[in-house]
Amino acid sequence: MPIGSRLWLIERSKRTPDTLARAEDYIREALQWLIDDGVVAAFDITVEWSQANTLGAQVVARKIDGSAEAEIPALGLRIAVPIVAG
Repeated sequence: MPIGSRLWLIERSKRTPDTLARAEDYIREALQWLIDDGVVAAFDITVEWSQANTLGAQVVARKIDGSAEAEIPALGLRIAVPIVAG
């Protein structure tokens, strides 16, 4: 099983809606094992341009009981990826 994410693949991407969609897909893919193993029920992932050339993401885990965990500090899910202007 691969460990980590493929976010590095978009590091030199242009600032487009497709880049945001791919970032969300890569984050979701990297965290899927937590759902598969029954650790959490789901994730709410928000990806946006946090600065001119920086992609930011917020990940909220939904516990099995339906409540939300605002952050997952143990996983360090504060994500910022520099993006090429374009």
